[in-house]
Amino acid sequence: MGRDKRFIESGGTSFLEIAVNRMSKVTDEVIVVTAAPEEFGLKGVKFVSDIEAGRGPMMGIYTGLTTMSSERAVVNPVDVPNLTEDLLSRMIERSEGFDIVMPERGGRLEPLVAVYSKNVIPVMRGLLKGGEKAAPHIMVSPEYGLGVSILSETDLSDFGDLDLLFKNYNSPEDLN
Repeated sequence: MGRDKRFIESGGTSFLEIAVNRMSKVTDEVIVVTAAPEEFGLKGVKFVSDIEAGRGPMMGIYTGLTTMSSERAVVNPVDVPNLTEDLLSRMIERSEGFDIVMPERGGRLEPLVAVYSKNVIPVMRGLLKGGEKAAPHIMVSPEYGLGVSILSETDLSDFGDLDLLFKNYNSPEDLN
């Protein structure tokens, strides 16, 4: 894309600020994992660098999980600005007794909009050591022995237009 998505603005607010504001309403600990951990003047946010740069989204999630003090993390990518606090809160509520809560729409999992418990750390570590870089959707497979709850489109229907809710923006032009 050539431009850092964190600084794309919607309504005069950067995607980073939108994500941080949303997350601070649903969790006590907000961690931003990034290749460039400048703090951008945002208070109450911990900025950390990926443990290993260039290793993809799973490394970012792994870094956040190993850095946080709480037992569960809500993952919210900065370039999906239409997520709602209600959706994230529902996912947190659903996470009791599960290691992963992940939405599914159109037959595709949404591993970058999910709740992960620290119980996934050993599985992620093994996958990363094996060279896996992609999003951790493969961890929902029974072979990993993790407790998984998938939010179906029916579960998500209360939250409006799912295409808009989960839309990934890659440039300011995508906002039009």
